[in-house]
Formats: sequence, C-alpha cells, structure tokens
Amino acid sequence: MTIKTKDFIELDFTGKIKDDNIVFDTTDPKIAEEAGLGEGKYVPIIVCVGQGQLIKGLDEFVLDKEPGKYHVDVPVEAAYGKKDAKLIKMIPTTQFTKHNIKPEVGLQVNIDGLMGIVRTVTGGRTVVDFNHPLSGKDLSYDLEILRKVEDKKEQVNALLKLLVNVDGKIEIKDKKVEIKITYDIPEEVQQKLKETIKELTELDAEFITETPKQEEKKTLLKHNKL
Repeated sequence: MTIKTKDFIELDFTGKIKDDNIVFDTTDPKIAEEAGLGEGKYVPIIVCVGQGQLIKGLDEFVLDKEPGKYHVDVPVEAAYGKKDAKLIKMIPTTQFTKHNIKPEVGLQVNIDGLMGIVRTVTGGRTVVDFNHPLSGKDLSYDLEILRKVEDKKEQVNALLKLLVNVDGKIEIKDKKVEIKITYDIPEEVQQKLKETIKELTELDAEFITETPKQEEKKTLLKHNKL
C-alpha cells in the first residue's frame, strides 16, 4: 500500500548536510553517538504525511512510496529555505555584558523569544543570525519507511508528542478518544488539538486533567530540578 496524504507513517532517518556530510539529526542512537549529537531519545518517529511535520522535501518525497529504504537529496528551497538577511541583526555587545553574558562565535542566544547564533563579535558590536541553523543548506537523508500506522491510539499519541510534546493516557471508545493528562494545556490549545485530532483521525477528543499521584509528583519535581 502506497503512502498518501494524511497517512500516519513510522520513520527511521539520518539527515546530513550535503556539502560536508555532517550528521545533524538521526533516529539511530549509534549514529547519534558517533556524530556527537549528545544525549537524547533517538527512536523512530511517527508523523502524519502532508501536515508540515516533515520538511517540504521529505513530505513530498514519501508520497506514493511503499515501506522500504530510500535516499533523497533535499535542496535548500525544499528544506529550511535560503537565509533571510533581515534575520541577521547587529546588536550592541553591551546588551549581552549587562546580563553577564560573554558573546562568542557559535554561542546560541535567546533574545526576545527568538533563538539565534552569534556569528561575529567585533569591538562593541555582535552579529546574531536568527535564521534556522540549517537555512541555506542542501540536505540529504537516508530514510526507511517502517510501516503505515493504522492504530488510532498510536496516531493520537503521535500528534500529542509532535504538537505539544505531551504524553497522555489514551482510551478510545467508538468514535471518541479520552486523553488524560497531568499538564495544564490552555483551553485554546486544547481546542486546536481537538480540531486536528478530529481531522486526521476522525475521533472526537476530550481532555481530562488529572492531579499527579504522589509518586508521579516526586518524579516530576526531580526532572524539573535545576
């Protein structure tokens, strides 16, 4: 069965910058370790095709494919786009030093909610690039479409992780899905999630916020400790 828009699929992949063959992302823990990507959960991902959950080049590539292994080169225009000169800002170095930050080339900074990378530091001026780190790059991917995901519970769980990075206890009855969560999700976000779940899974969603049990509270506190 070939892949169509709105199908859920499970993917393994390794993405590289085409010009220098540097790995920037992968679902393979061994490759992640070899590439020095740091700690993380490197496992296959589940996405919904045609919903912008993959970059344009991959979203279009998997259409009409069958499960299997593939290689694809993705040009700049179908990846993260060309660099936008308007997103390269010159900022007085004093804006950093007054917050006890020493700007250095390669430093990642958050300014007014925007993530950027310091490109140059010259005298009293620091140039920060707010473009996506992979903008202006041609990419290549080795990927394997493992399977089409037909299970509704897996589909809902994948949407929760992709859209709001939340795990929930999911129970499906007929055409309804009950999602129990221990996080407060704003009402407007819940509504948007309900609409997306309905559109992509044909299920009516209901969110129930639960108070964590004492053991779960301790775990949450431990994970949130600075």
